[in-house]
Amino acid sequence: MTQPGPTAFLMVVRPYVLTTEQYKAFEKFLKIFGEEIYKHLIIIFTRPKETSENCRKIPEQLRNILCKCNNNLIYFDNHLKGIERDKQVKNLLELIDKEICKKADTFKHTFYEEAERIITNSHNYLRLLYNKDTPEENDNATNREIDQGKGLMLKILLRSFAKIFKAENFNVTTKPFRPISITDYELRIIMFGLSGSGKSATGNTILNDRKFKSCFSSSETIHTCKRGTKERFGIILQVIDTPDIIELSDGDCDRELRKCVGLTAPGPHAILFVVQAGRFTQNNEKTISKLETYFGHEMWNYFFLIFSHGDEIQQKHGSLETFVKKAPSNLNQILIKCQRRCIAFNNKSEKLNERQVQDLITKIRDIILQNATDHFRNERYDLAENAMKEREENLMQDTNNVLLHGKHPREKVRDELNSYDSEASKLLSRRTLHCR
Repeated sequence: MTQPGPTAFLMVVRPYVLTTEQYKAFEKFLKIFGEEIYKHLIIIFTRPKETSENCRKIPEQLRNILCKCNNNLIYFDNHLKGIERDKQVKNLLELIDKEICKKADTFKHTFYEEAERIITNSHNYLRLLYNKDTPEENDNATNREIDQGKGLMLKILLRSFAKIFKAENFNVTTKPFRPISITDYELRIIMFGLSGSGKSATGNTILNDRKFKSCFSSSETIHTCKRGTKERFGIILQVIDTPDIIELSDGDCDRELRKCVGLTAPGPHAILFVVQAGRFTQNNEKTISKLETYFGHEMWNYFFLIFSHGDEIQQKHGSLETFVKKAPSNLNQILIKCQRRCIAFNNKSEKLNERQVQDLITKIRDIILQNATDHFRNERYDLAENAMKEREENLMQDTNNVLLHGKHPREKVRDELNSYDSEASKLLSRRTLHCR
């Protein structure tokens, strides 16, 4: 909001008082922005009518701050109104003009430079996303999408800044921001389930696009992870459709799960297990058990049950709540582990598409707020993310970026994972080899 940098910083305190909490806050502020702020700092004493200017001595800590900011001090009586109130505002502006504008440039810092870069990237991203500089005036749908996209960029910007304020070392000149990544824009979702469960159809419903081949027989099932990406509701949805892992050999299963981890690094926001309503079998239990062994118990914090054929639930049970209450004991145990996070999907109804997908996104956002991290992560994902970044850097070292073909480097690396002989796949395998 103060790009490209503020002209002045105002420190507002009661007259002749600087509490311990205020001084600690100022020290933290100083660590973030550095000594340069003193050139732009003005102290404001809020002075009630009955307060005398000379009734107290200025505390030593406040006196030191005043000395460093060239005694830029002004009194404000917030009880004043009308002309008198306007006069003191005028005095403040004159002080800013005389002592700051004429002696120093606009405040500049790595923090603000990074903010400017993120905002520029966000603008370029929106242009890329909608393939236009500005929306057509008569295109309300596009206007709405642009507004949603801008809201997403603001969230990314705030999240990037929040990392600095949470860090132990506030000196951003020694710990610069990580370059903005495509992973900041996404909602990453993995889908697991048995063949014929409606998993691929559910992925198509989420993306509102036929990205995955929906199969109805085991002879047509997929044997490798597939990725589908679509922008909806101002969010980039990345959905990974996986094969039925209990149909794979141990070697193929390990290879596909490793690919899945690479595609969703630094970690998925949700792990969906799709099961056809009324058909929770022993093979479903075996698959979930295998997933828990691979991903760990923390998986349950991001785990959802998706019941496909939601229309049958409605016809036979009236509501999802009634259906869940009648769930067999084995299914109920899974519901307890995932804190009863479940959604019914009707993949045949275009009318219900938007509502049920928005319901899913809302529930995913809820668990992101509840959990300690904004996505699932463990050692395997940390190692995979390091491998993905390493491959990105290798690609970017090509001075002409001829390998990227206009793509974001992360997207290029993800494309490479489709080939098990690619540099990305080999690097990912080496980096996560000891995670068994």
